[in-house]
Amino acid sequence: MTLYEFQHLTRCEQIDVIWNISIMIAERKDDYYIYTLHSLESFYIELRFKGDFLIGIKSFSNTDFLAPYLQAISIPEGLI
Repeated sequence: MTLYEFQHLTRCEQIDVIWNISIMIAERKDDYYIYTLHSLESFYIELRFKGDFLIGIKSFSNTDFLAPYLQAISIPEGLI
């Protein structure tokens, strides 16, 4: 699936793809929200939660958006 294809799915279809196909690779929190970062083929998906409620889905391929997660992503020893 491409980023373009994902972005043209309905929100329900996007959620289904995220939960069933993507890989969660990081989580972070700020004063208001919890964010989870998922990887799917050649792009990333960020979910934004307020408590237990999903309030935003952002999909992107630009790695500049990964900056807030860099400290939270751990690479197992031996893969470096």
